[in-house]
Amino acid sequence: MILTQEILEILKQYTSAITSMDTKKELQEKTLNCKEITAYLSAKYGKEITYKRVIRSMKHLLESEALLPNSQQIIGIIGAKKRKRYYYKNSISDVELKYLIDCVMHSKIFRKEQASSLARRLQALSNRNVVKLTPYVNDSFGEQRFFLTHNVLENVMKIQEAIDKRQYIAYDWHVYESDGKHIVLREMGRKIIKPYFLLLNDHRYFAFGRHKDMNEIYTHSVDLMDNIELISPRDVQDKGKDPVARINRGKYILNHPYMMAGEVKRYRLKVQREYFSRLVDSFSHEIEIIPGTLTDTEVEVYIKSSKLGLRYWLLQHYQVAELIECKDQELLADLSEAVEKLYKRYHLKA
Repeated sequence: MILTQEILEILKQYTSAITSMDTKKELQEKTLNCKEITAYLSAKYGKEITYKRVIRSMKHLLESEALLPNSQQIIGIIGAKKRKRYYYKNSISDVELKYLIDCVMHSKIFRKEQASSLARRLQALSNRNVVKLTPYVNDSFGEQRFFLTHNVLENVMKIQEAIDKRQYIAYDWHVYESDGKHIVLREMGRKIIKPYFLLLNDHRYFAFGRHKDMNEIYTHSVDLMDNIELISPRDVQDKGKDPVARINRGKYILNHPYMMAGEVKRYRLKVQREYFSRLVDSFSHEIEIIPGTLTDTEVEVYIKSSKLGLRYWLLQHYQVAELIECKDQELLADLSEAVEKLYKRYHLKA
């Protein structure tokens, strides 16, 4: 047994990173002093572990740490002199682990049992506080809205392999529908695309790629793929061209609401200030506020969006935002058609 190594393992298991917002009680729960470390080690190894031995080993650890740059030091200290408490600096904080577990449980790429299994393994990597923070891992919190039968992460690995090797993929494409009694996945045939990158958005994975003989890049839902096969470029006769410019993932999400592909154009909107957060939620730093348009209730902005994405966004947020000075006649025609259909369907006759 190497006592310095055992002390590090105790710190990894029973402490977590601290923040400036932690209360005094939280700091106590996230850190250990030498007496508490001795107690944990004594329970494991018996009387051969003494408080003096732990003190000496901790001193050796800290002396070694002092020789390293701050960025490489792994033991954190709070308190002074005999009140010193220690924690493992490289650990993920309790609230960070809670966030990861919540993302897994809310994910749209796992079935309930898969989500619970991964969440429990994340709990096992953490300290006792995280288990208390996420008691819902074993209940119905993981119920999903999708009826997945495919292993999405396995699909992700195969697609990433194809991207790394610059290969094509062939896969069976599915859509959701009903058989009259249940929600089912219906196979729509086999497709071949050349993937360029993967993107996680709204808790779903999308592969960005083009069909052979085409230049346009489209998004493909990875959870609707099955039986993925890698194909060498030598075995595909393809007249299409690879994109010259590299796609910015973050910008793509902001410019394509609901992951609706298409050419990105600049649009002018008038938005109610009370609900400006809705605009920020969708377009973030891509919003350009137009000087001189601010009133007590409204403000005008420029945003960049695909036509299809903006169409659905405007229909969803029609009460708080309107499109003005639009030169995109196709978008105006789409909106007019949608509004006319809604009016005919839901108009209350006198």
